Amino acid sequence: MQAPTLDHCQAAKRVLRYLKGSIDQGLLLQPSSSYDLEAYTDLDWAGCPTTRRSTAGFCIYMGKSLIINPVLHSRIKHVEIDVCFVKEKVTSGALRVQYVSTIDQNTDLFTKALSTPRLSMLKSKLNVVSPPINLHGGNSSCINNQAGTPHT
Repeated sequence: MQAPTLDHCQAAKRVLRYLKGSIDQGLLLQPSSSYDLEAYTDLDWAGCPTTRRSTAGFCIYMGKSLIINPVLHSRIKHVEIDVCFVKEKVTSGALRVQYVSTIDQNTDLFTKALSTPRLSMLKSKLNVVSPPINLHGGNSSCINNQAGTPHT
């Protein structure tokens, strides 16, 4: 940035505080017999007051597990091609599009400033958790081993 303002610095501090507070969080992958894909998408059209760029976010679940959750900050190129592709798939019956109310919209997390309770609720819907992690495959003797070699 060539001329950062106080607002930019405050936004950067908010991002750093969020990252510091969420460093131990991860995605919970749940076993499921379903291979169904379910996708949510949201767009904040020209939402940046400085650049007028849009922010798009989407998440895709396989069964109960979140498998993709990118956020795109761009001028949303190639929208016309995407719309034609989706329209073709809907017409053929290969894809079903349904309205999702704001209350149930998981991708608000990626495109909007949210209150802490709403953020927490959406993170739980995305299966973002802070679990106790055992990186040693259940072998607790490895955790206490100071030398770094496995016990036999």
